[in-house]
Amino acid sequence: MEPLTKWIDFLTDVLSKVASQGGDIALVHHITPDGIIAALFLKKALESLDAPVEVIPSLPEDLLFTMENIDTAGTLILVDFVPLGPGPASVAHEFFPGGFLIFDHESIDLGYDLKETVRLNPRTFSLNVPCSYSAYLAAEKIDPSSQNLSWLIQVGVYGESPGIPNETYKTEGIRGQEDVSMIYRAIYSLSSILGVKGARIAFSTLEGSIGELSILDKENPLHAFFWDEANRCWEKITGELSRQPKIKEENLVAHQIGNPELRFFVAELGLKRYDQNLSVAYYCDDVLARVCVRSRPLPELNVYERIRVILSAHESSVVGREDYADICIRSEFLDDLLGQMVDLL
Repeated sequence: MEPLTKWIDFLTDVLSKVASQGGDIALVHHITPDGIIAALFLKKALESLDAPVEVIPSLPEDLLFTMENIDTAGTLILVDFVPLGPGPASVAHEFFPGGFLIFDHESIDLGYDLKETVRLNPRTFSLNVPCSYSAYLAAEKIDPSSQNLSWLIQVGVYGESPGIPNETYKTEGIRGQEDVSMIYRAIYSLSSILGVKGARIAFSTLEGSIGELSILDKENPLHAFFWDEANRCWEKITGELSRQPKIKEENLVAHQIGNPELRFFVAELGLKRYDQNLSVAYYCDDVLARVCVRSRPLPELNVYERIRVILSAHESSVVGREDYADICIRSEFLDDLLGQMVDLL
């Protein structure tokens, strides 16, 4: 049996068992397009199994606050992110007696113990695929009507570095990468500027967009609202990017940003706008800095592992994978971190 088949069989089996337990399920998902679309497919799969589902967007650093405001769910599934440190995981086990699961595709080695947490990660099957892709395949197996939203796979994986060939997830009839890129940018613009509110707008619009690229039909009032808000948010992001980078070296470009939600998208956009192999976006206040690092696919560089070595001397939290790291560090150590990243390659 192929690793992908084994992984999807395992994932659908776990989802079926979670649904059979009864009680509400909270899907707390990252505000990235991959996280939003993965949550959409998981919701569809679980609801087809008659499980009541609540979908809640969150930033990783807001997880404790998010959990405290979930009233009725007995089971929690984190989608497309892992806790930044062991503390939130311990709290989750207390808050959710029905179970606590993590569905992600980050590095298996987190540097801290998740204890009894059930972790659904394709890397345990020697696969590196985005959450939206895995969630779609599971949803399609549980509920074949999920194929009506199959076009969303391309949007979900667009900003990732999936370890799957393009023809595996391409949908017949898609008009081109330009449309996919535009939808992806709109989703990320909303969640980057409006945070969880923007992620909710994107989720509800996508969920109702049956038919290939139907979201491009701006005569639909819901779609028109989505695009108006997304374009307004994109203007603010281009304003952030119009400022000169704080650091611009041979292999690294770094932008300081005005709010932490922006770090994921701005770090990714830095790779498109500049020639450097590493792009960093960071937010800092008097106490903490939030830093996102993205890299071009380089066989000689594992960003997550290299950053872990740099941070070993500092009090910090980091999650990530080969081409990505999300870091929380005390602001007093930020300059040292950035200085060492200049020499990362």
